[in-house]
Amino acid sequence: MKRYLICLMVASTICALFYSEIALALSTGEIASREYTIRSADDELIVLYESDVDITAPNPNVKRVLVAIHGSSRTAASYHDKALEGTVKAGLENETMVFAPQFLNEDDLDLAGAEGHVKDKILYWKSGSLSWTLGFESQNSEANPREFQVSSYKVLDIMLRNIAVNNPGIESIVITGFSGGGQYVSRYAAGSPVEDDIGGVSFKYIAGGPSTQMYFSGERFLNEEWVNPVPPKDDCNGTYNNYRHGIEKINDYMSRPGLEGLIANYKSRNVIVLVGEDDNDPNDESLLIDCASMLQGKERVERAALYHEHLQRFFGADILSICCGKENSKKTEIKY
Repeated sequence: MKRYLICLMVASTICALFYSEIALALSTGEIASREYTIRSADDELIVLYESDVDITAPNPNVKRVLVAIHGSSRTAASYHDKALEGTVKAGLENETMVFAPQFLNEDDLDLAGAEGHVKDKILYWKSGSLSWTLGFESQNSEANPREFQVSSYKVLDIMLRNIAVNNPGIESIVITGFSGGGQYVSRYAAGSPVEDDIGGVSFKYIAGGPSTQMYFSGERFLNEEWVNPVPPKDDCNGTYNNYRHGIEKINDYMSRPGLEGLIANYKSRNVIVLVGEDDNDPNDESLLIDCASMLQGKERVERAALYHEHLQRFFGADILSICCGKENSKKTEIKY
């Protein structure tokens, strides 16, 4: 049975595992080196990724896959390198495939072209937003037209299915992300069909320091009590439970399994949330502070604790476990 884990760990441990993240950047400072082809009936486009290997090639030694989803700065190479460093320290580098997809903004395209990629073929997402963290489709602008659009979540589905077909010896797939990447991973766990499609492979979803979470009902903790729905004077003009923060007005990708499917998926999947004990600054520049986000708590630790309670209220207490007591971490009981 799946257990949802909330791990409150010291901030230094989180930084060592997931690297520090910066605020939303207009243009990324680095471009991934490799290209992955995404096909439609009439055209081919590419998404960039970083890896020390060609992930489209079979590798008989591979037993596990580690996916590193970058944050708002979109620095895929840095995320890949840190993830790979972890496999080396564990002595598992020869049997682990590590890769980091890069979800570029439109403002990144010139830099990608300068790095030798075919600019007109690169998938990109809306600049100045985090739409890629939520599974929205890539963009098609007048300045940078594209023949088709694809969800950022479907991109990963395609990559993982291909890897599984080419490497039948894979035993486990771990999908990790921090900050913006943590938001990606926590929602992808509920919406993606790929775990069931592949079958026979252990999946784990690790979301580090997500600024917001997707609530499964309209309840929120307001004025020292849980309310459902939030009263009109506090409901962000009726938008507080829209997708990103809740399950209303979900996008095309997340709507495919339906609400019951999202709930069933999430309940059955192994999701771990890591939040630094010291990640409690309400003025952190990367913290989302719009009305709906603030209804989830003032800062990341409080938001994690409230979401921890929401999951128990919605799914029942057996949805979760408290962890983890590892070296260089501190087991913390969550109190309300």
